[in-house]
Amino acid sequence: MADVFYLSYNLAMAKALHEVPVSIRMPKSFVDRVDRLIPRLQAIPQFAAVGHMSRSKVLRLAIAAGLEHLESEHGRKKKGRRR
Repeated sequence: MADVFYLSYNLAMAKALHEVPVSIRMPKSFVDRVDRLIPRLQAIPQFAAVGHMSRSKVLRLAIAAGLEHLESEHGRKKKGRRR
């Protein structure tokens, strides 16, 4: 549940950050999955606290979670000896 709070906190804080509009095309199956998540996430108090869940908010959460995952797997440089 800590991850849910962390992501919802980041979503609320995004409004304070400079946002850049990004437009992407995605498969309809992805959009359908996002739409199915909206009511599930809206039922979680931490998400409901930041307002009504929308497709855009769910996509932001998915991108944030995905980026964290990719960075944890691939973002860290291996430590080695400097020459």
